[in-house]
Amino acid sequence: MSLTVTLQTLIRERLTADRDLAWLLSPDTPPHHARTDGFPVDRHLAERIADDGALDLLPRIALGEGQVMPADWMSSWRDEAVLTLHIWTAGPGSVAAQRIMSAITRLTRITVPVKADGYMIHRLVTAHSRIIRDPGGQIHGVQTLHAIAKEI
Repeated sequence: MSLTVTLQTLIRERLTADRDLAWLLSPDTPPHHARTDGFPVDRHLAERIADDGALDLLPRIALGEGQVMPADWMSSWRDEAVLTLHIWTAGPGSVAAQRIMSAITRLTRITVPVKADGYMIHRLVTAHSRIIRDPGGQIHGVQTLHAIAKEI
């Protein structure tokens, strides 16, 4: 399996398992309110975190483009990968997107090696994030994750 597919699978598993993120991705969640007991959870969370999610679902996370820089046997023992996530929320403010991006940073961070589908993931961190206001009123967050891994 390719490193980008392995990372996408690992990221999707971590994101879909988190109740706080599920609450943030619920269409009924007001963007400026803290979570309360009995929070709404969208039954179709997996559709909101996908590489081919429905474009009409807001908010949503699209597992986007990936790039792998394979190990060079003369100078490096590890592969590196960059994976882009796209976060879409309804406007007008960016608070909801910022909260979702913060949750992604927390949930995807790997600093202790983790085995996943033929790889040992040594590091996975958010390299950078930015928010773009689309002319149509949607907020578009772009989050880039950087990974260091070794095929096992």
